[in-house]
Amino acid sequence: MKTVLTVDDSRVARTAIAQVLSRWGCRVLEARDGREGVAVARLTRPDLILLDVLMPVLDGRQALAILRQDAGCRHLPVVMLTGITGESLVQQCSHLGISGYLVKPVVSDALLDVLGRVLGGPVGAPVAASSSDAPRPAMFG
Repeated sequence: MKTVLTVDDSRVARTAIAQVLSRWGCRVLEARDGREGVAVARLTRPDLILLDVLMPVLDGRQALAILRQDAGCRHLPVVMLTGITGESLVQQCSHLGISGYLVKPVVSDALLDVLGRVLGGPVGAPVAASSSDAPRPAMFG
């Protein structure tokens, strides 16, 4: 089972991402800001970090810089989540070593594609859903 840490100040975004990832057999950890995200990453060493760019306390770029200086976390794959489009943001984060980025609102198929690529294959098999959990497009952001 892969462990994914979602760091986002939006509870709605964290919950939606967790629902998608849980259906695909991932263990999901959550953090509300960059400082909390760095602490959780240091304690758990997740297989992947989904890191929002704009957050209070410590933003995604600052958190990523701290993780890249930490010997135990510097090689953890990080995918940035952002509502900002444009090459400048990608370039700013790329030099810190990101594994990818997703523009919000993120569609579940795009999330699963990036996760599969970063984690080296399919994330897992979807967990059977009840009839009330019928598949539907998921967007979060």
